[in-house]
Amino acid sequence: GDAGGIFVQSGEALTVGTLNTADATSQNITIAGTAITLAGDGGAYALDSDVVTINPTGAFTLSQALNLGSLSVSGGTTITISNAITTANSTTGASGGISLSGSGAVALNAALATGTSNIAESGGADTATTGSISVTSTGGAITGNASGTLTTGAATVDGTTNNDSATSGTVTLNASGAIELVAADALKVGNATVTNGNAGDTATTGNITVSSADKLSSNGASGQVDVSFGTASAGTGTPAAGKLNVTTDGGVGDAGGIFVQSGEALTVG
Repeated sequence: GDAGGIFVQSGEALTVGTLNTADATSQNITIAGTAITLAGDGGAYALDSDVVTINPTGAFTLSQALNLGSLSVSGGTTITISNAITTANSTTGASGGISLSGSGAVALNAALATGTSNIAESGGADTATTGSISVTSTGGAITGNASGTLTTGAATVDGTTNNDSATSGTVTLNASGAIELVAADALKVGNATVTNGNAGDTATTGNITVSSADKLSSNGASGQVDVSFGTASAGTGTPAAGKLNVTTDGGVGDAGGIFVQSGEALTVG
């Protein structure tokens, strides 16, 4: 928690080289400033399960991979992600989420992934939940290159006794401009599995939601964004498949179009 935390602010542009907290425990880290760049090298960011909050007023740039408990970036302008962000797996509860929000364009040029949740039988009502991913641009577009994937982790719980549940995280995008994502499996939610599932157990895969965008495509024209939904499996319990929900507000024809493909079963909400 706060006892081993890092709390920093700057009135000028800030480049962060090293963030290193105690291993095997979760600390809170908050960084505020104008333009903020995370540019450590190698193992400079030893954050295991830490909760990281970044509040820029200008641009945010990530140019070093982050492995951490959860990440929230909000309040700034443009966001550029050039290296992977991965939240930690959990065997005791929910894995952490990833939230990116700015007023300018968002460039996703590396993988974003939330960790798995794998919960053993406790004799009680057990719950496995994985972190969600949210990306928002209130004043621009969201783009992603061939490496720019958003993937939520698989949720697994042992359902031998009582009413157990497994729920994989959601993916949510919101842009004032267009959304263009070119990667294979650009938007993907993980499996939700109740092993030894019985009546009363539930398995739910997360939704993929585009709540607002001028259009949704892979290339700015009619190329299709690749989406993937994991499988909900609950034995003799109740499975619930995640849904694709997309709302656009662009012009007529392709200008406000929705272009999607999937290699897996797809339920459109």
